[in-house]
Amino acid sequence: MTRIRALILGLLCVVVLATNLMAITYTSGQVGTCLKFYTNLGPTIQGAVNQMSPGGVLYVCPGIYNEQVVITQPLTLNGVDTTNNPPSTHASVVIAAPPTLGWATVPDLDGSGPIAAQLLINTVTTGDVNIYNLTVDGNNNQLPGCGPNLVGIYYRNASGTASYVNAINQNVGPNGGCSLGFGIFVESGDSGSSTVTVANSYVAAYSKNGIVARYPGTTATFTTNAVFGLGLTAGDAENGIEFYGGAAGSAKFNTVMDNLWQNPATAASTGILVDDSANIVSNNNVIGNDLVGIYYASVTAGAANGGTINSNHVYATHVYDGIDVCSSNNTVNSNVVTGSDESGIHLDSGCASSGNGNAVQSNVLAAACAGILEDPTTTNTITGNFFNTVTYTIDNLSTTCGTPLSPVNGKQHVKVRP
Repeated sequence: MTRIRALILGLLCVVVLATNLMAITYTSGQVGTCLKFYTNLGPTIQGAVNQMSPGGVLYVCPGIYNEQVVITQPLTLNGVDTTNNPPSTHASVVIAAPPTLGWATVPDLDGSGPIAAQLLINTVTTGDVNIYNLTVDGNNNQLPGCGPNLVGIYYRNASGTASYVNAINQNVGPNGGCSLGFGIFVESGDSGSSTVTVANSYVAAYSKNGIVARYPGTTATFTTNAVFGLGLTAGDAENGIEFYGGAAGSAKFNTVMDNLWQNPATAASTGILVDDSANIVSNNNVIGNDLVGIYYASVTAGAANGGTINSNHVYATHVYDGIDVCSSNNTVNSNVVTGSDESGIHLDSGCASSGNGNAVQSNVLAAACAGILEDPTTTNTITGNFFNTVTYTIDNLSTTCGTPLSPVNGKQHVKVRP
């Protein structure tokens, strides 16, 4: 009997020891001590993330966190405001650049170069990662020269929602001149996928692109965001919202402003850029002070066809067009386009087999050289549009209103890729 008791006690000791060696994970917790009923998981966001179980909810107390954060499992990351009532629309949680040059990087999925992400959601194959109520600030990033691409929030083969977030100051190099710097980036590759919604968020002072969706497998919904570029710079041609290379999705009810560049003869900055992505919807956006307001370009034949561009307000387009459709079979209805240096709407033959089969109806086109610029040899349906203070209502390039904004004549966005 004594031997049996000793054996049982020995086994119990082994079980207790094994339990103590196992990592304890939490379904909920907080970074800091601002909430009464959640366990404090330490002073850093990354340290707390590492202690969370899949699908958990982590609250982050107000403060500035100089760190990079990597999330590799389903999680909700929620900033807390000073009233201690999460969730909140007040982003008093700031993920700031690390204090040294020791940035960790991951490869871009297209092989173009490394990415230094401030908040990386990486290869989460089941479940969502949701981000709420925080700011990601790239100011003082200290990245050397034209080094890795700085990204505020990077969904890399991962899905979820980013809402009430701020992604600001993701710019690299003197005057942001390195063709790098994305606010929010959604990307798929290596047979992975990403389905992401970015909503109710503020993205500003990026040096290349504000909110980006790229490649097959990516489906993005961008809605009710405010996206503001650096304005007129000597840096690079910026794009506010971009769908590229086979990504799917929509941009609705966004405000996109101030995407300019002082060298428009080389490249054009755009408010919304759709480049080789089909069936993209751009509806009910307000877009202003750009070199091109909305630009749908099929660099590969047919790759940006079938889009919907409806009920947008486009203002103050400098040098080029309010809406440039360098693709085919798009619907362009009920837009208000005011103050375009070249044309209100350009049906552009300068891309691959482009500028045909577009339905352009019920648009209000004001204060432009040409209300509608329809390139020669193109065939489209143009009905019921209203023209006010335009030199030409419908022009076919026989006047001085402009030349096609195409990938081959040097006036396209050119530097779309990082």
